[in-house]
Order: sequence, then C-alpha cells, then structure tokens
Amino acid sequence: MFGVVVRFVGGFLVGAATGAVTGILLAPKSGEALKQDIDNYWHEVIDAGKQAEMERRIELNQQFEQAKRFNSTGY
Repeated sequence: MFGVVVRFVGGFLVGAATGAVTGILLAPKSGEALKQDIDNYWHEVIDAGKQAEMERRIELNQQFEQAKRFNSTGY
C-alpha cells in the first residue's frame, strides 16, 4: 500500500515538473505574468501535497484505531 502512495506522489511530482517546464517554454507571456503563473502553480502543488498528506494521515489513523480495537478484543 505504501509503495502505491510513493509511486503516485512520484508520478504527480514528475508530471507537475514536466507541465511546469512545458508551460514555461511554450507560453508567450511577460516575465512578471510568468512569475505570477509559476507562483500560483507552485501554491497549487503545495496545497495538493498537503491535501494528500491529510487524507493519508486520516487513513492511517483509521487503520491504527482498527488495529487497536482488534488487539484489545482479539476479533
């Protein structure tokens, strides 16, 4: 399960970097507009990472609580 998450995050980061480089190379924008776009994109990537972290943390906490209940009851 952990390997799936690592592959997903790795793929996400590679895709994000590829998209950012492609956008920079192909977008005919001024330097200031381009800097603003990059800044906005960077914040989107960070927010997506935080969201993924929060979801994974919730999932792990649920699994931990389930394991504690199983351990205490034996079922």
